[in-house]
Amino acid sequence: MPYSHPQGIDKNQAFRRIRHLLPGAALLTAAAGYINTVSLGFFHTPVSHMTGAVSHLGLDIAGGRFRDIATSTSIIIGFLSGAMLAGLIVGAWKLVPSRRYG
Repeated sequence: MPYSHPQGIDKNQAFRRIRHLLPGAALLTAAAGYINTVSLGFFHTPVSHMTGAVSHLGLDIAGGRFRDIATSTSIIIGFLSGAMLAGLIVGAWKLVPSRRYG
């Protein structure tokens, strides 16, 4: 396989390539959180996967609903555990542009 081993990368060069993307990514994240929170307030259901679960957890904490806090926390912990397991299976410690992670 041509991408079986992690490739070296210059951190300064990689940051220069993606530096212009960070403000847009932060804006999209804030918009997703806002939409999820408003949707949860009206419909009591998350409208997306992880941002919805995190928004739901925030509303549960604010409302003092302890049974729902445990449910939302278990969803988030399950996702993080799966992501960590997938990272271990892939075996790369660095995110490298144009590398095939599938």
